[in-house]
Amino acid sequence: MWLRTYNIAVKAASGNNDIMAAYFPVMMSRQGLNCFEGPSSRSINNWKDLCTAFVNHFQA
Repeated sequence: MWLRTYNIAVKAASGNNDIMAAYFPVMMSRQGLNCFEGPSSRSINNWKDLCTAFVNHFQA
């Protein structure tokens, strides 16, 4: 839900995938960013990869 809301907010402000990726770390808490550290973070090359990693880590 958070990711969808973030996506809508950035697009409403005329942002694109590059803007979403650039501001993503600013919007996340330190705990939320922990999942993007380490060897698996090297497989994130674009916005789609980041979304997939986020959902895989945080889905209940």
